[in-house]
Amino acid sequence: MNQELQYLRAEMNQRISFFYEHSQKTTHIILLIWGGILVIFGAPHILDDMMLYFICGTIFFISNLILCFSVQKIHDNLNQIFKIAAYINVFYERIPSKIIEVSQNFSWELVTFEIQANEAASKIKDRKLLYKINGEYTTLVVISIFGILFFTVMLFQSLFQSNEFKGNEIFQFSFCVIWFLSSFYLLFEVNKYTSLKGIADIKIKHLKNFLQYSIDIKYYTEEEIKERFGKFLEKLEKVFDTKFSVSTSSHKEKLT
Repeated sequence: MNQELQYLRAEMNQRISFFYEHSQKTTHIILLIWGGILVIFGAPHILDDMMLYFICGTIFFISNLILCFSVQKIHDNLNQIFKIAAYINVFYERIPSKIIEVSQNFSWELVTFEIQANEAASKIKDRKLLYKINGEYTTLVVISIFGILFFTVMLFQSLFQSNEFKGNEIFQFSFCVIWFLSSFYLLFEVNKYTSLKGIADIKIKHLKNFLQYSIDIKYYTEEEIKERFGKFLEKLEKVFDTKFSVSTSSHKEKLT
C-alpha cells in the first residue's frame, strides 16, 4: 500500500476512535455531574433553599455548555475525517465494476458513501426523519432544560413566598431564567452539529473541493472525472440536491 495512503488511513482511524471515545466520555461526565445534584439534595442542608435551587439550575446549565462544546469538537474532528476521506476518494479510489476489481483497487470509502446515499434516498422517499449522529446529546440537553425549568419554578415560588425581596434572591432567579433561555440556543447548536444533512454537506463540500483541485492541477481532465466518478456523482446530486460541476476555467476553491 502507498505510504501516503497508509498514513492517511492511520490518521483517519485514530480520529474515528476519538469520535466514539469522546462521545462516551462526555456522556459519563454529564451523568456524574447530575449524580452530584442528587448528592447535594441527599446531604444535610447547609444552604438555604433558594441558594440550593440556584446552584442546581446552574449545574444543569453548565452541563449544557459541556455538551455544546463537546459536540463542536466532535464536529471539527468529523470535518477532518471527511477531508481525508474525500482526498482518498479522489486520488486513490475507484468504484468497483466488472472491469475494476476490488482486490486490485481501493474502493471502500466510495462504496460506503454510495450506500449511505441510497439509505438517505430511501428515508427521504418514505418521508422519514433523517437520523442524527450522537442523538444522545440532544436528549441530554433537553433533560437539562427541564431540570433548569424545574429549579427556576422552585426559585420563583420561594421568591414570592418570602416576606421580603432580597437582592441576591432576585439575582439568583434572574440568572436561572437566563440559563433556561440560553439553553434553547445551545439546543439549536447541538441539533445543527448532529444532523445527518449537515454531515452529508461536509462530505460533499470536501469531495467537490478535491475534485476541482484535481482539475486545477491537471491531475484529471473533465472527461476523466466523468468516466471515473460519473454515475456516483449523479447519484449524490440527485439525493442531496447538489451539483458537482467542475471546470478547467473555474477558480480553485480554498480547501478548509
